[in-house]
Amino acid sequence: MVSAKAGLSHVCVLLSNAGYSGVKCFGNNGNGQLGLGDTANRGDDPLEMGDALPYLNFGVLGSSGLQATATVLAAGIGSHSCIGLDGRIKCWGLNSKGQLGRGDTNDFGDEPNEMGTNLPYVSMNYLGTSSATDFLLAVGGYHTCATVQTTATTRSIKCWGYNGYGQLGLGDRWDRGDDPNEMGGALATVSLGANEYVSALVAGGLHMCVLTNSRVKCWGGNMDGQLGLGHSDNIGDDPGEMGDDLPAVDLGTGRTAVALAAGDRHTCAILDDGGIKCWGNNGDYQLGLGDSKSRGSTSTNMGDALPYVNLGQGLTATSIAAGAAHTCAVLDNGALKCWGGNTYGQLGLGDTKSRGGSAADMGDALPNVDLGTGQQAKTVTAGLHSTCAVTASSNLKCFGRGGSLGLGDKFNRGDAANGMGNSLSFASLVGSLSGSDDGEIRLLDGSSPSSGRVEISYGGTWGSVW
Repeated sequence: MVSAKAGLSHVCVLLSNAGYSGVKCFGNNGNGQLGLGDTANRGDDPLEMGDALPYLNFGVLGSSGLQATATVLAAGIGSHSCIGLDGRIKCWGLNSKGQLGRGDTNDFGDEPNEMGTNLPYVSMNYLGTSSATDFLLAVGGYHTCATVQTTATTRSIKCWGYNGYGQLGLGDRWDRGDDPNEMGGALATVSLGANEYVSALVAGGLHMCVLTNSRVKCWGGNMDGQLGLGHSDNIGDDPGEMGDDLPAVDLGTGRTAVALAAGDRHTCAILDDGGIKCWGNNGDYQLGLGDSKSRGSTSTNMGDALPYVNLGQGLTATSIAAGAAHTCAVLDNGALKCWGGNTYGQLGLGDTKSRGGSAADMGDALPNVDLGTGQQAKTVTAGLHSTCAVTASSNLKCFGRGGSLGLGDKFNRGDAANGMGNSLSFASLVGSLSGSDDGEIRLLDGSSPSSGRVEISYGGTWGSVW
């Protein structure tokens, strides 16, 4: 397994083997976001996972029958997904605002014969496939953004879809991608200022943030201060607000950022010292600051005044994810901690009690998510009411609201005692459902769970992956 990305109520996983990549998606499929040519949900009934869950067809196949060049996968707080194929992009699912970049508002992937070669690449005026192998891709509520090569050595950002809050960063409120002749060369690049190099790109429900030159810049909807600019005005919806006029988020004296996550209306950053700072809406305690006070809408609660999230004595973060109203982080010791809203058990703590509203909830008092004996987290992704962790053994465990967990039923996980740990099954992605978990993704002889060296079965053929 390479990566997992959670959408609003679906999950897509990028699997890799012997130089080829394949994508499988499960969960809600009302708009074709699973890319399987219908609107039937997957993973919420028995016998729908494992080998019964098809790989998505993008029309670019290697000799193994898997995608030869799928490298970047994106899903977010919405009902569409996108994939990077050899530096180019294909998107499927909900398209009500043109977020698929097709020049119309028709959903795609919900009917037969809409995937494969019938699923077009997004037109972005690519410089060339060979020059864009490290591009970035992010999916928001009803919009999509990606980096695109503008010269042989530089890249910019283009965004399309819903733009009612300026989240496309083009100085107006006009949607893009929902009518013909709005994409390709007609789609302007987002201006971030002179000599800015984007190294990370994340999308919230109605806003965008980038990591550029180790600084954070955000634009779009700002009703809860999720842009971190000391006010609550939307940015990017009027002229003169982008480029050099767009200030960086004040993270504190001397502090820079190394990673970002964006939820529906909040944003978090891992800083250069391994600590986490979050800002924006805090109605469900998703900022993890011991209260329900939102941050970012006044200058007095940013910078040095914005507290760190208390992760516990001596602990730092290596990966972070923001759901609609909860946040999770992988720590430097391999532990996973989550805080915020917990109505369906999406914090994985065996109850439905929200965390982060009191200082007593956080720090060493905030339990680690129990992923099972010997299981450590490598990365994490979060959706509306669910969370998925990729473990160090390259397996996937999901918890929260049932039906989108890939466990063959509609029951919640993480909301009651004894539902986590060894009792929480891995999502079955490859192999027969009649076999055991280690018959689907198994450790190679002599390897350890923390090494990430495993074997994955594709249609009965086993191959190694690191």
